[in-house]
Amino acid sequence: MRDPGSAEFSELHTIRRDGKALGTCGKVNSKNGFGGMSGPTRFIAGGDISAVEGDGTMDQKNFNEAWSMMCL
Repeated sequence: MRDPGSAEFSELHTIRRDGKALGTCGKVNSKNGFGGMSGPTRFIAGGDISAVEGDGTMDQKNFNEAWSMMCL
């Protein structure tokens, strides 16, 4: 994320297990290198995972699997 101060979060969802909050899923939008907004991008944060879709932290298959298990 080039400009973390411009981050706008949406569609936030608390990841819960056994009634305890473990993290958050949602979408984040922030300014890109040209100063425009990049568009909403899915993210997962909590536990052993902290990834923004397409940031290279996780490959797409693993990100989709984690999203399906924790965020839907």
